[in-house]
Amino acid sequence: MLAFEPITVLQRHWLQEIGVDRSLLMRLPMQEPLSAAPVTGQEPEKGALSKSVAPASTESAKQARDEALAMLLPQRTRSALRPVNEVMQSARPRVNMHVLANDLSGLDEQIKECDLCPLHEGRALTVFGRGQEQSPDWLVVGEAPSASDDRSGLPFDGQAGELLQAMLKAVLPHASFYFTHLVKCRPLGNRPPQADELEACRRYLDKQIECLVPKRILAVGQLAAEVFAQQERALDTQRGKTLAYCTADGRTLPLVLSHHPAALLLRPQHKAQAWRDLLQMRTLQEASMH
Repeated sequence: MLAFEPITVLQRHWLQEIGVDRSLLMRLPMQEPLSAAPVTGQEPEKGALSKSVAPASTESAKQARDEALAMLLPQRTRSALRPVNEVMQSARPRVNMHVLANDLSGLDEQIKECDLCPLHEGRALTVFGRGQEQSPDWLVVGEAPSASDDRSGLPFDGQAGELLQAMLKAVLPHASFYFTHLVKCRPLGNRPPQADELEACRRYLDKQIECLVPKRILAVGQLAAEVFAQQERALDTQRGKTLAYCTADGRTLPLVLSHHPAALLLRPQHKAQAWRDLLQMRTLQEASMH
C-alpha cells in the first residue's frame, strides 16, 4: 500500500480543486495544525495572534498546490518537479501589454504575462488556443478553460473535448477547426467568467480572430452564445438560426450557436439538438463551396 506524506488543510483544498476523489482525500494523513500562540501563561505579544492566523498569500497557496500535486506523483518523479510559476516565467522577458502583437505566437506570449483581471492568480497555465492557424473553416469558442484545460494549456481538453471532437469529425470530417475560449484563464470552481474578466480578455479574443481570419464561428454554451449574438439567453432563442457576427476588424462571419459539450455530458437529451446544429454547420459549409 502506498504511503503518503501528511498534507496541510490548504493542500487538501487544492487537491479537491483539481478533481482528486474525495474518498482518497479523506484517507490522506493531515499535518498537525499550528497553534496560534505558545501556551506559556503569558499574554501573547501584541499582533502575534493576528499574524499567526492571517490568510495565506497567493504565493503560499500556489506553493501548497505544487507540493500537494507532488505528493500524488510517483516518488521517482518528484525530484524533477518545478513550481508552476517558475516554469511559466523562466527565460521569458516581460512583454508590452499595451500594444498587442500582430501574430498568434506573440499574442500567446502576451497572454502568459497578463494580470489584467483576478483570474491570473489561480491559473496553472493560460489556455490560448489550438488548431489550424490559417483561415480555419470554423472558429469554435467556449466560455472558459476547464480543470483539464488549465493543467494541459489546451482548450476543450478532457472528456468534454473528446465528445466535441468526435461529433465534429462525424459530420464535418474534412473541415478545419481552431478552438479557443472567451477568457484564457480558468475561473476556480468552474464558475462562469464575470463581466470584468470578459472585458479584460475581449481584446485578446478580437485580435486572435483578426490573426486567424476564420470563415465561420461556432459559439458553444450559454455565455459564449450571449457574447457573440449580443443577446441574453441567445442559446435558447437563437439556436438553430444562422446569425451574422461582425468582427472587430469589420468582417461579417456566419455564426452558429450550440450546446457546450460539457453540458451534453450532463444533459444527454440535448444531443439531438446539438446534432442538428452540426448538420446546420455542414449545410453552411457546403453552400459556400458552390
